[in-house]
Order: sequence, then structure tokens, then C-alpha cells
Amino acid sequence: MGYQRLHIQPIGGVAGDMLLAALCDLGASQLALDSAFASLGISGLRFAIREVRLNGERALYVRSLRPRRDPACRHLDEVLEILERAEVAAPARALATRIFTRLAAAEAKVHGGGADHVHLHEVGQLDSILDVLGVAVAYVELGAPKVTCMPLPIGHGTVVTMHGQLTCPVPAVRALARQAHVPLVKVPLVGETVTPTGIAVVAELTSRYVHTPRGAPSQVGVGAGTRRFADRANVVRIQGFEGRVGA
Repeated sequence: MGYQRLHIQPIGGVAGDMLLAALCDLGASQLALDSAFASLGISGLRFAIREVRLNGERALYVRSLRPRRDPACRHLDEVLEILERAEVAAPARALATRIFTRLAAAEAKVHGGGADHVHLHEVGQLDSILDVLGVAVAYVELGAPKVTCMPLPIGHGTVVTMHGQLTCPVPAVRALARQAHVPLVKVPLVGETVTPTGIAVVAELTSRYVHTPRGAPSQVGVGAGTRRFADRANVVRIQGFEGRVGA
């Protein structure tokens, strides 16, 4: 199934696994994703997907299954070497490469040094690599449509990372928002609602930020996050449009 346009609605926030789940719900093939991940040649690396309900809303939830001995961090060239092994369409590999290059540039901006030498901690682990590669494969499979997105909801509080306890939004998210002019809006949620991987994917795909696109979607994919909020579903909705009406 292909679409002319996609519109991202980050209701509870945005993360790589949430976007991947929503694209799967829109019709991206799990078989194609399984094949892409298997081609990396990493024993025990795969993903599981299941249906869940959050605050009464149906969604898909994606969980990456990886080997126990995954390095705590990687450099950009190590991540790109893994992506080069993937037997996927060239546009999908190129998209995944651009997303990780964005992430590395933001981490370098925050922590100093060049993008090629900065340590990618959480975003360099295999589950993040699967999320980014999976999003790239699914997006290309769905026709590589034009993408619009609502402003991203930013919670408050702190989150514990490999860099220690950080204030939300974490520095890499703020850097990516500045570099790509991604609009952020504060919401009364405690904790990390936007991850570096999530905003990097949004920044690479999105051509315009709007609250409501024109036309009626032909399909809506819903991806669930791990966190649970009392007053809203922690989901990303992606609306798929088959027509050519402008956003």
C-alpha cells in the first residue's frame, strides 16, 4: 500500500519505536522488516509487534529483541557499517544514514568534538538502529510520501541516561529542534516525551509543521510508547492520505 501524504500526530510524544509501530499499522510489511533485520547478520536480533490498548485506544507496540552483549555505545562509523550490511532498497539505507548523521551532529554539538568521533550511547545501541532502519524501510515501502507533522509535545522533569540525570527535553533533543526548526510545545506531562531518535526521524522526514492537514485520511496507523499517562494515550498517530490535495 502506498500513500501520497502522511501526517504525524504525536499525541503522547514521539520515539523511534512508536513511529515504526504506526507505520506498520499503516500497512508496512513485517516480512520486509524481518528480512531487513535478518540481513544484518546479528544473531538473536529481531523485533516483536503486538496489539495493545492505551486509555481505550487500540495501537501497535513494537519491541526490539537484541543480543544481551550489546556495546554501551558506538561511533557513527560503526553504526553506518552496520547499516551498509542491510539488504534494503538504496533509498531506505540513505534515509537511515541521514537520520543517524543528524543524531551524531546533535550529540557533537552538545558534548563537543566532531560528529565522526562522538559517542552515540542510547541512540547507538541495536534497538535504536532497528528503529531507524525499520522506519526507513517502512517509509520507503509505503511510497516515500510527503510528510507533515504537528508540533512535538514536550514534558518536564528528568530522565536517567548514560550521560547521567538530564532535564527534559534532553540536550540532544533541544539541539535537533534548533538545527531543524522543529516546533516544540510544552504539555503537562512528567518525563521524556520526545527522544533524540524520535525527533531526528521527524526532522528528516517532515517538510512542514501543521496542526491539521486538508482532506480526510484513508487510513490511520497508531504506534504505542512504553510510558503510561493518566490523561492521554501515549501514542503517535500517522494519518495516511491517498489523494494529492495539498497539506
